[in-house]
Amino acid sequence: MNFLNALTIKKRIQLLITIPVIALLVLIGRYFVNSLSDYRNMNEMVTSLNYVNHIVPVLSDLIAEQEETSNYIYSSESAASSAKQGMLNARNKTDADMNALNKFFEENHDVMVAVFQNEKHFNELKTKLNTLNYIRKVADAKQPSSDDYKDVFGGQTIWAGVDISRLAEAVSNTVSYATAFASHDPDVVNEANAYYWLLKAQIATLNLHKGSSIN
Repeated sequence: MNFLNALTIKKRIQLLITIPVIALLVLIGRYFVNSLSDYRNMNEMVTSLNYVNHIVPVLSDLIAEQEETSNYIYSSESAASSAKQGMLNARNKTDADMNALNKFFEENHDVMVAVFQNEKHFNELKTKLNTLNYIRKVADAKQPSSDDYKDVFGGQTIWAGVDISRLAEAVSNTVSYATAFASHDPDVVNEANAYYWLLKAQIATLNLHKGSSIN
């Protein structure tokens, strides 16, 4: 304690920052010396968790966008202009995080294919995310539903008041690929699972809120 008291505040802050950094470097160093294969495995696990980190804001954005979209679709004529601006603001946030996600996909394509087990599953996710554009077109027309895009929407009617939240739920399920990929490391898989159930709770809360609003 006498040693710490003798230090200036600046030196104490530097020490508090340096100690954990040194400890982290020691742990990383011990891991890296094992083998190049271990490094590759660690890098892939980190990438799989980074996917979860990128998907979290996108799902939160989709949940928010669904609520604003529903508000616009069912708004009165007098409230439509304000409601539409709220929807467009929500879209801007979604688009920013979607762009970051797509950039992440481009930079980590090979690892993501491994995480999703094959190229087909990975492409299915990207195709699913692209359906948001068609849901938005229906919303722009202030229509609750439309059959105009069945050919690109799996033969299904688009319901603009609920299909963004359905998209969020479908995308949240892909976190299971990350947890399966990291399953040989208990600490990593626990973190990924925690994210997964948090996302499911968020979506369930949105659906409960929408159900209450309708009633």
